[in-house]
Amino acid sequence: MVNLRSNASTTANSLTKLNLGDLVRIMEIDVGADSDGNTWYKVDAEGEKGFVRSDLVHRMTLSEYEDYVYSQLEKLSGGTDDNASTTQLMEEISVGGKLFFGKYQEETIEWRVLHKQEDLVLLISQYVLDWKQYHDKWGDMTWAESSLRTWLNGDFYSATFTEAEKACILLTTVGNPNNPIFKTVGGMDTDDHIFLLSIEEAERFFLSNEDRQASLAAYAQQTRGYVYVNKSGHTAWGLRSPGRRSYHAALVDYHGVIYSQGYEVYKRGFRGYGLRPALWLNLQSVGQIVMK
Repeated sequence: MVNLRSNASTTANSLTKLNLGDLVRIMEIDVGADSDGNTWYKVDAEGEKGFVRSDLVHRMTLSEYEDYVYSQLEKLSGGTDDNASTTQLMEEISVGGKLFFGKYQEETIEWRVLHKQEDLVLLISQYVLDWKQYHDKWGDMTWAESSLRTWLNGDFYSATFTEAEKACILLTTVGNPNNPIFKTVGGMDTDDHIFLLSIEEAERFFLSNEDRQASLAAYAQQTRGYVYVNKSGHTAWGLRSPGRRSYHAALVDYHGVIYSQGYEVYKRGFRGYGLRPALWLNLQSVGQIVMK
């Protein structure tokens, strides 16, 4: 048993106990050494964030993580029968559950299930994957015309998913209603594989402001630069809805509050707000994904 502690010290309070083989996500590597010379990692263990001594953690290689993911899938399915595993996956999966598939910057993406309609599920990345601006220049903009939409459905889609995974992702007609408060025009509906949530979806599919708060995946942590992240490790993330003006886009702030007024679609020298892509997945077509 290993203690997950509240601070990087063997005398800090134990938040919970971890078992040999438990999977944790390393949030920070360089958190210093304690008075005994032990180095520590800040980790996320099933949503519980704390500190573990580095000598007690094995950092898996990409191939080791892939083996782990596929072994979990076999345990879930009880064998290699594709129809049986898909049926069981459809029965087991529920809102709030997690799926692992696709790789961004060599890191397997963890997805959260926001909504389920029979054999279709709406997913959003559990963590902020990267930092992106809504558009590549300043001016009036809608989701249909944004460079972010083009990138998500082009380079991101192509590089992140295998052909088998792409076959599971639905081409979805995405509604783009006007801003519900300021009535800013949302533009035409779009057909997207990958998209950002709207204001309405961010309100509907999360239980509270706290539930909407987003932490950072490893790549986003490494590349955040001067982007603001609060002491709890949360940051703002973008929505596709327009903000107060046609050159604004709405967002969710680091408190998890939906900021309908929004931010400018482009600022020179700014890395951008947190990226949490969303998609609809057809469970009938699922091959190599894993539920947790």
